[in-house]
Amino acid sequence: LKGAIPFIGSVVLCALLAHALYWVLFEVLYPEYQEMLHGFTYNGHMYIAATTFFCLSLCFYLYARFYKPGNTASMIVMPIAVWIVIVGLVGYYLKGASFFAIPVLFALLAFAFLVKYRKPSLILMALLSFPLLMIMSPFVKMFPVGLGLDSLMISGVLIALVFGLLIPVIGFFKHKRRWSVILLIVGTTIFIMANFRSGFNETQPKPNSLVYILDAETNKARWATYDNKLDDWTKQVLGEDPNESSANDEMMFSSKYGSGFAFYREAERKSLEYPDIEVYKDSIIGDKRHCSIYIESNRGANRMDLYADPQMVFESMVINGIEIKEDGKMGYLLNNRTSDRLFTYYVSDNDPLDIQLVLPQDQITRISLFESSNDLLSGRNFNLNPRSDDMIPKPFVLNDAITIKQSILIE
Repeated sequence: LKGAIPFIGSVVLCALLAHALYWVLFEVLYPEYQEMLHGFTYNGHMYIAATTFFCLSLCFYLYARFYKPGNTASMIVMPIAVWIVIVGLVGYYLKGASFFAIPVLFALLAFAFLVKYRKPSLILMALLSFPLLMIMSPFVKMFPVGLGLDSLMISGVLIALVFGLLIPVIGFFKHKRRWSVILLIVGTTIFIMANFRSGFNETQPKPNSLVYILDAETNKARWATYDNKLDDWTKQVLGEDPNESSANDEMMFSSKYGSGFAFYREAERKSLEYPDIEVYKDSIIGDKRHCSIYIESNRGANRMDLYADPQMVFESMVINGIEIKEDGKMGYLLNNRTSDRLFTYYVSDNDPLDIQLVLPQDQITRISLFESSNDLLSGRNFNLNPRSDDMIPKPFVLNDAITIKQSILIE
């Protein structure tokens, strides 16, 4: 039981510590970090290092309070038991991750030596712990880098789990509390250094976004941005007090990571060429309605985003001759959709978009088309100042674009 308290305590507290660090960084100290949609900042590696040292310091402190000479073997029982459960779950749900069992096998071998020999060779214990460090330690960095710093909590949990299996080595360390203080000082130093590199500059430019949207039906236009914190470049058209976007606004649409526009301002209507839209087939066969839609851009658009209410039913859909298969697990495209997004068509060589639909006979179907071209900064109708050297176009979202919204109604 005494071995379970520091282990479980370290797992819980490391998770809370890592998540609290993320919250302080992104919500309190540097809300501008939220402009990095992928969630990983320029100084993100330093934050990972600081979190690692903070968690290690916490683990050393907790184990120092409960460790006594001669109880090293009892301290590793709970970590091994938890790891066996983890390996079982991973082996069942992630078939390719069975390698998680390798560190546990070596930990069991180390446990056997601890039971047989009260104080086995430290070199032998280190060798038995080497596979654990080689296999698991890279994930401490990989999760935040790949998933964003909001996954620092996963790294914190992993550090505590790995620390628990390292007891055959760390258990024999003297002055554990001193190690805790040293690691805390190192982590604090790295954290302070990271804060000195938190600003945006020419080598660490700030991502920003701007889109011009024209509603062909209402003849209304607006400027819109994904940015939560406006800068001088976006303020040139949005001003100091723009309107906050609403999720129910029909002129707004989402991009990658579920990101939607944050602010907008009404704009002057520009003269733009609308795409050609034709419903060239509309017939009823049995109780189904068969429709064919032809869409062609007249201004060299780069993409077309199509949206429809999630409640609308699409029996089948063929896009440029390619039949869309229903996903048996999620059904994300045709039916049971949780989003109003249908699909995005990236235009190549100005090729038109041909859609063939099979719909319920009595359904009134409305599809919203957002046709976008990435020529906002080069368009002759617009006179925008260029970005400064410490700014870049925000990736992963529709940006620097001129967008025309039109509706396709089948009734």
